[in-house]
Formats: sequence, structure tokens, C-alpha cells
Amino acid sequence: MKYSGNSSKKFMSDEEIIARFRANGNAAVLGTIFKRYHRLVDGLCLKYLKNTTAAEDETMCIFEKLIGDVQKYNIENFRAWFYTYSKNHCLMELRKRKPIIVEFDSNAISLSSEIYSGSAFEYELELEQKKNLLQTLIGFLKAEQRICLLEFYNNNKSYNDVSMLTGLSLKEVKSHIQNGKRNLKIQFEKIYHKNNKL
Repeated sequence: MKYSGNSSKKFMSDEEIIARFRANGNAAVLGTIFKRYHRLVDGLCLKYLKNTTAAEDETMCIFEKLIGDVQKYNIENFRAWFYTYSKNHCLMELRKRKPIIVEFDSNAISLSSEIYSGSAFEYELELEQKKNLLQTLIGFLKAEQRICLLEFYNNNKSYNDVSMLTGLSLKEVKSHIQNGKRNLKIQFEKIYHKNNKL
């Protein structure tokens, strides 16, 4: 897909360009956005996909999707929104290819405590073991569940923040977080019972 932009757009803010695109629906208006962020998005895709060709393909896919998706969201800070939008696209693409292992900070303990509050498992499994197991299991969740859980717990985002970042409704965000925690709990229990059979 070819994008173009003129000199007048060169000095416009991202938000002004998006507003103009929304007003006239002309995809060529996004040419300046493409020029500004092509290298950033390509580098981000390469970081996650570890393959130059795949990164280039997904970069173009992201900009193709942007044409339709940018109309759906109330974007106050385009750069921050677009970075998260592109990262989430890469995570979803990785989910199609293979399960991934993600990095958690200390909030992983908070999540695992919510999953197992009051259970025998909570007391028998050491914190570091829980954290490591959680890192592995969350990679097998559906992409939307994983992204919502990561943003909510690991990045300390509110439901509203997660909704803004992902484009999902508040109801969908809450549902993905609830279902993600339930699925993690099921997998935790399966592994626990399997490892503790006589």
C-alpha cells in the first residue's frame, strides 16, 4: 500500500492529521503518519517477531488496519495510542503462531493471589514458583485476555485505560480479565493436582 503526504501536513500534529482524515475519509491524508511512524512500527514488529520479512509484512498490515480502526476510537495522544495499538497487533500475531512467555513484575504475585486466595495451593506453592508458572501459563491465553490482564495487573491500568488502549468496551475488558483469571486458575489446578498425585 502506498501512502503519500504533502508539505502542509508535514507541520501538522498527529492529532490534526487524524482529525482531517476523519473529516474527509481520504486515506492519503494518513501518508504523513506513515512517514513519521513507519520505522518505529517496523522496529517494534521486528522486536516481537524476530524476522525481517514478517516485521515488514505486519508493519504494512498495521497501517492498513489503521485506516479503518482510527475512526472507531477517541484518541487524545496518538503516539502513545499507536504504540500500544501496534504492540497489541504483534502480540496477537504471536498468539497465532505459538504460545509466548511474558515478563511480569511483582504484580504477578497480586494476580496469582487473587486467583488462589484462601486455597491450599496459595500456601503450598512458593511465591517465585507461582510467578514462574504464571509467566508460562498466561502465554497460552487468548490474545485479548492476555493483553487485558497484562495491562491491568502488570501496567497498573484501570478498566477505562485498558478500554482506551485496546479499543474494547468496558464490558469486554472486564469479561476478558475475569475469563482470563478463570482460565489461569483452571490451568493452575490441573498442574497442581497432576504434580501432587500419590
